[in-house]
Amino acid sequence: MLENCHGLLYNYLMTASRMKLKHIFSEGNYIMKKTITIILIFACIMTALVSCGKAQSDNSGKASTTDASGVDPLPGGEGAITSDYFAVALISRGEPLADGQTDEFRASFDKAAEALALRPENIYGIRDEFPDEASFLETVSELADKKCPLIFTADRSLMDYTGAAAEKYPDIQFVNFGGYLTNDTNLINRRVRLYQASYLCGIAAAFRTLETNGGAVGYVCDGTDAEDRANVNAFALGVQAAVGPLDMEMPVMLRIVQPDHQPGEEEAAANELLQSGCTVIGGLTENSEYLNAVVQAGAKGTACGGGTEAVPPETLIASAVFDHSGYFEKVVSAVLSGHRERIDKTPGDFADGELSLSASLDGESDVKAKALIDVVTGLLTDREWDVFCGRTILYDFQERKIVVSQFEEKTETDRNDYPITAPDGSIDDGVLFETMDYYVYGIISGSDDSQY
Repeated sequence: MLENCHGLLYNYLMTASRMKLKHIFSEGNYIMKKTITIILIFACIMTALVSCGKAQSDNSGKASTTDASGVDPLPGGEGAITSDYFAVALISRGEPLADGQTDEFRASFDKAAEALALRPENIYGIRDEFPDEASFLETVSELADKKCPLIFTADRSLMDYTGAAAEKYPDIQFVNFGGYLTNDTNLINRRVRLYQASYLCGIAAAFRTLETNGGAVGYVCDGTDAEDRANVNAFALGVQAAVGPLDMEMPVMLRIVQPDHQPGEEEAAANELLQSGCTVIGGLTENSEYLNAVVQAGAKGTACGGGTEAVPPETLIASAVFDHSGYFEKVVSAVLSGHRERIDKTPGDFADGELSLSASLDGESDVKAKALIDVVTGLLTDREWDVFCGRTILYDFQERKIVVSQFEEKTETDRNDYPITAPDGSIDDGVLFETMDYYVYGIISGSDDSQY
């Protein structure tokens, strides 16, 4: 800045010379010289401060369009929002958590919020029973009054309410996890390939059942839609991958409770399975309440649903773990930039880190289980194999190695006997998430133990 001042002073002197005002800086005008120099330096300082302030003001008014990868591929679109004023809500169903408690859903978002430097006071975490649609819409109305442009809802039980809210508030972007409702404007259903974790849980359950001399594996599920069936089928295929080379069958005894079941029904279903001789109970329910019966019986369990935080680790031998933080970052970045059309609609999986497995494998047979689970996890993470890709994975007990079958062309007769959608035996996402209406061989019913 001193160089600028010298430059200004030099220009002033040249101008003064041309105007024949050099007498100002003559020997007798020392005081005036000093005064003018001070004035010029002060002017330079003020000019620099004003310029910096303007630059800072210009930068703070721009919306961040950087996505989760740190790349800024598109300029802010219409409706772009500055992150300082960006508000987001996370709505889940259940009793309010105690102070200091959090759930997996909120923990994932907090990681994303920190990465995006969102203000904590602009994040609304709401957890309520929501007995009816009206109570849910009232909550959304309050968020709309706060100019909240993005709302995440945590599970399938809020799907219909979320759909009604999306229709009533078209300017708000809604994302529902676990449901299937969607539209072309402001409602997205976030899906995860949970069946991948179900398959691994089936492997763990089968090896532990072998160790405890059980004849079948139990399973409790709170629905029969396509995704429920895909998870049950994947669990059974995982069981078959573990015991197939032993030339034996290990059926999966399935008990189904309704999504709106009464308290205690899951525990009752699990107790029936335990009394039938099952030593390991797997399941997919919203709050994994069936594990209460498993804990009381001293048995083992696996889980792909929520509510497992309080289950002792010695009971839960394998469970699905979710980390939605990367997806949250992508959605928030898209809404911030005004480009909602950029929101990723590809299902999350092991490869992108949104899904993983937590396993407590410390039994004698768990060495084999861990070996097979590690191999399958690697294949899933590298996207070299998937549960319904048409190839099978088996543990060869004699050779002590994992065998992956090659693709085999399926005939039309094969496809009639076993419902698949491609000659190579693979099943596409439309079936897995929307239309799967059958169970694979080896799943027996809860009433008379007949094949489903």
